[in-house]
Amino acid sequence: MLAMLAVPSWLSFYGDNYEPVGKLVGRFYDENGAPTEALRQAEAAIEEALKFQAESEQRKQQFPLCNSEWSSKGSRFWCSRQSGGVSRDWTGVPRKLYQPGSRGSRCVCVRTTGPPWGQPDSAEHDDRGDLDNPHLEEYSGCHPLGQQCVLAPDEFAAVPDSAGYRKEDSPINIGSTKKKKPNTALASTIVTG
Repeated sequence: MLAMLAVPSWLSFYGDNYEPVGKLVGRFYDENGAPTEALRQAEAAIEEALKFQAESEQRKQQFPLCNSEWSSKGSRFWCSRQSGGVSRDWTGVPRKLYQPGSRGSRCVCVRTTGPPWGQPDSAEHDDRGDLDNPHLEEYSGCHPLGQQCVLAPDEFAAVPDSAGYRKEDSPINIGSTKKKKPNTALASTIVTG
C-alpha cells in the first residue's frame, strides 16, 4: 500500500520536467484519454496510503520506539527525550505495544503523566498519560515506572519483536545475504499523435 505513495511524486516529477508527447492507452486511460476504473481504484489506494501514513506518524509521536542494545548478557531497553527519533518534552517508560493485526509486540516509550493522548483538555483523568492504553503491557521483571528495562537473554527470547524489528530484520538476521525478489512493473503503451 505505501508503495502507492511514490506514484504522485513520480507523476509530479515527469509533469514538471518533460513535455507530454501523446496520451497513455492501457490500464489507466482508454483510447480517448478517459480514466478507467483501474485509475479510480489506484487513486483510492493512494488516498488510503496517505491516510495510513498520517496515522503511522501519529502513532510514532504517541508511542516512539525505545532505544535498545543487545549483548550476550541480555538486552536493555530505555527511553530518552529523543528515542525513536522523536524529540519531545517527556521521557517515558518502556512498554510492549501490541497492534491489532500484528504478530508480536514492539518496545515503545509511553508517557506516564498528564491526560491520555488525544485528550489534552480532559479534566477527568488519573494523570497517568497513556499507561492505561489497552494495547500496552509492562515488561515482566522491570520496574513499572523505570525508564529502562534489562532482560536476560532467555527472557528476551520470549518477547517477539520487542524492539520494533520484523522477524527477518532481527539483530541475528541483519546483514544476511538473502536476496529479495525484484519488483516487476506493468507497462502501458504511449500513442503519439
